[in-house]
Amino acid sequence: DANMVVSGLKPHLPGPPISVELSTQRSPLWVSADAGQLREILLTLASPAREDAQDRTRLKIGCEPVIVTATATDIPVPPGRYAKIAVEDDGRGYGPEKSAVVFESFLAKEGEPTVGADLARAYAIVREWRGTITFSSHASQTARRGSVFHVYLPMSEPERAQGSPTILVVDDEPEIRTLVA
Repeated sequence: DANMVVSGLKPHLPGPPISVELSTQRSPLWVSADAGQLREILLTLASPAREDAQDRTRLKIGCEPVIVTATATDIPVPPGRYAKIAVEDDGRGYGPEKSAVVFESFLAKEGEPTVGADLARAYAIVREWRGTITFSSHASQTARRGSVFHVYLPMSEPERAQGSPTILVVDDEPEIRTLVA
């Protein structure tokens, strides 16, 4: 449930002076993704080490269900139901040149944060899950519009148990097998 991952982020996010707002849905948003990896991806997107986020005062992370149609050309995924997780901040923002290459991996110089490589890895993992990450940013010294990441993950149904489970008990001592069974 993407909601559970988002609501579990609070202890891992930066604290004051940054205002953090998490918003989730009442209904579960089931996605086929590893919860631990998804948490790490969202923390990477929210990372204060990102150049455009270093001077931010607000961070908002929320999730909602969306339906992507064939006419939605700005979202590069097949039509269907998706859980959309938005990570927004009010930092400096990136200019168009940097926005175009935000998910490209690069080698950082010693002592510099490696957020570019982390963003590239996050993008690759989400693509493996048949989803995508979109990015928009508006560099401005006065407006402080910041950056917005949208993570789109295909929604799925939770797996239901089929029949009754079987447990195989193996031990060379008959008494142990009987006791455990």
